[in-house]
This record gives sequence, C-alpha cells and structure tokens, in this order.
Amino acid sequence: MMIHRSYFYYVEKKDDYEVLQAIKDASEFGDGFWKIFSRIRRSGKLWNHKKVYRVYKSMCYNKRVKLKKRLPARVKHPLVATERPNDTWSLDFVSDTLENGRKFRVLNILDDFDRSAVAQEVSMSMPSERVIRILEKIIWIKGKPDNIRCDNGPEFISNKFRIGARPTILQ
Repeated sequence: MMIHRSYFYYVEKKDDYEVLQAIKDASEFGDGFWKIFSRIRRSGKLWNHKKVYRVYKSMCYNKRVKLKKRLPARVKHPLVATERPNDTWSLDFVSDTLENGRKFRVLNILDDFDRSAVAQEVSMSMPSERVIRILEKIIWIKGKPDNIRCDNGPEFISNKFRIGARPTILQ
C-alpha cells in the first residue's frame, strides 16, 4: 500500500484540556460560539478560532439558533374621520432609487382632515433626530396637532424619538 510503518503507530499529541476548561468557563452565560471565543480572547488566551471551534464542536456544545421574538400584537384602532384641520397628522416614508443606485427617502406629513401635505422632506438618510427637528419646525409654523399617526418604522420607534419628541410634539 506504500504507507510508512510509523503511520500506524502515530499517537495524537493534542492536549485540549485547557481549551475545554476555558470554553466551559466562558459558556456559563449560555452564548454561542463567537461570544464564547471573544470571552476567551479577552481573558488572555491566544488560541485561534479554528482550534477553539474544533474543541467546541467535539464537546457537542453548539447551541441552537434562537428565533426572533415576536412583538406583541398592537391594539388596532379604527380610522376616524377628523372634524377640523390640525386634528390628526399622518407621518410616513416613501423611498426610491436614483439612476446611479443611491437611495433617497421622502418624509411625508399629511393632515388627515383634507389630505393636504403639511410637509415633505427629502434626504439620503433621515435619522430620528432630524424627524424631531422637522416636526418641531412644522409645529412652530402651523401649530400642534391633537394626534400624530405613524407606523413602526425605525425612526418612529427609537428611544430618541420617544424621548425627544415627547415635550414638544406628543404632549
């Protein structure tokens, strides 16, 4: 078979006891491989990820991937026709792509009484701080609405929007 005789007598010299202990110590918080590996590296061990992963797999420690948690169901309110201007404003974003591939977004603020556009703001990015500034400017010009209706977009559910918009807009 043309195989050298020492091949049959070879004994593997890998001593993975230290790696095994480090994985056990780092995994007490119940995280996946990469968090365990970063904890091991922060503790000063210089093993590479391939060695740690080999021992991690041999321990059958691989955790299942957690599914995303579902948000609780929102209470849906029926849309009510407003009786006067500035009663309810609706906020929403529309996005499109330019010919060169860059995306832009338009913030539309509509008055629900007569479906008129209170404001439209166009930009490549629209963080929640900018949405707050736009709303404060419009409230200063047109007056404060009784209600503001918006979807669960990232600009509207962020803590900055809830905290920053509360004093001037939401109360």
